[in-house]
Amino acid sequence: MGLISFHLTTPRGCLRMWQLGLAAVDAWFKITNHSDQLEASSPRIDKVLALWVLSSSHKSRATNASAVVICAVLQPASATPLAGSPANKKGRPCRRPLTRRSHVSAKLPEQPNHAGVVREEETRLGRALDDAREELNVSRYHLAEAKANLEKAKGEFQMLDNKELELDGIMYILDNSTRELATLKEKVEPLVEFFQNIFGQIDHDVDVNLETFLRSIVNGIKEGKSADEVEALNISRRSKEVVRQI
Repeated sequence: MGLISFHLTTPRGCLRMWQLGLAAVDAWFKITNHSDQLEASSPRIDKVLALWVLSSSHKSRATNASAVVICAVLQPASATPLAGSPANKKGRPCRRPLTRRSHVSAKLPEQPNHAGVVREEETRLGRALDDAREELNVSRYHLAEAKANLEKAKGEFQMLDNKELELDGIMYILDNSTRELATLKEKVEPLVEFFQNIFGQIDHDVDVNLETFLRSIVNGIKEGKSADEVEALNISRRSKEVVRQI
């Protein structure tokens, strides 16, 4: 069993890794393609186990990766040489050198057709895009409606502001009028008292003069007994009633 270790940081290491990989694949295809011949020539055949382990750690875009290729060849001591294969002096078959093949005819696995999946995903994304577009249009409509309501509310607030200014002006006028009325009341109160005194004096004088006037008429009527005197009495009564109403 042989162990070969190299790094991918040099071109030689990369080339060596590729050569060893091709050699392992070549050995595997030779065994699978000539299995009938190998079984016919010898009951025990050489078995080749190629294990390729590639591990890398990327710290940058260039490289800092490492790879380990382990080629293990398990060959029993009593194995007979293959037909047509060269043998050494001890009778053991010689190992073929690891050389680079021109090409390897390997059948790649068929890739699944993802056209239907891609088409379904495209349809789903198209529907999601249409739904998002519809929601965007609805949001724009609500935004325009809210903007119109905002402008309307702004106009109403402006009107209320103007009315508030008018009410403030009216309240200012009422306050000034109240103060002026209080001042006028203070000025009118002496005049009211003066006129009340005058009216009281006039009433007293009128009552006295009227009573004297009517008493003289009544005395004259009592002294007379004619119709003219009775009519004069009625006139005096009516005159007194009229004066009282006044």
